[in-house]
Amino acid sequence: MPADLYTSCLTSTVKTALHYWFHQQKITNIKIIDCIEYLDNIPGKFSARSTMAGELDWVLTAVLDTLAWQIEPDYARFKELFRNCKPVGLLFRGHILADRVMRAYNVTP
Repeated sequence: MPADLYTSCLTSTVKTALHYWFHQQKITNIKIIDCIEYLDNIPGKFSARSTMAGELDWVLTAVLDTLAWQIEPDYARFKELFRNCKPVGLLFRGHILADRVMRAYNVTP
């Protein structure tokens, strides 16, 4: 993962979201190091929905698209930003994740 949180959100959205979720939980009965290692080695490819990594990517995309729809309710603009160009959509979804994660630490992207 990249060194800074914002770049991690833009380029590794699933792993960053899982790391953020894990650190927000109050889990005490398992080793933290084992969980972090597992998060870094999720089986499968993010591009293949039939794998665990692909399914996580699919779910996170749906959640971030829902948040994006609340931010930009105009369908034409939403489609332009999130659907027409896949790399641009990924960056905008990453920015939405960064906004949510960084605000939890009292920082704005």
